[in-house]
Amino acid sequence: MSEMFKDSLKCCPFCGGEAEIRMDTDISAGGLYVYAVCRLCGAHRSPEWARTGEEGRKAAVVRAARDWNRRAGK
Repeated sequence: MSEMFKDSLKCCPFCGGEAEIRMDTDISAGGLYVYAVCRLCGAHRSPEWARTGEEGRKAAVVRAARDWNRRAGK
């Protein structure tokens, strides 16, 4: 699922590196966090909480990509 955003994520605003969408499990809350991160320097946005189910994960991926691509003044 995160592969569908690979070409649509902007380069890192700090180092120009390639970004990717990652998903991490929160064991204590039993959920999933989704966020965009630079593969080169590790810069990332705040994670999005994914609701249960496929649609919840897709929505979190869309929000994470949108947030990563947002730039100040644009």
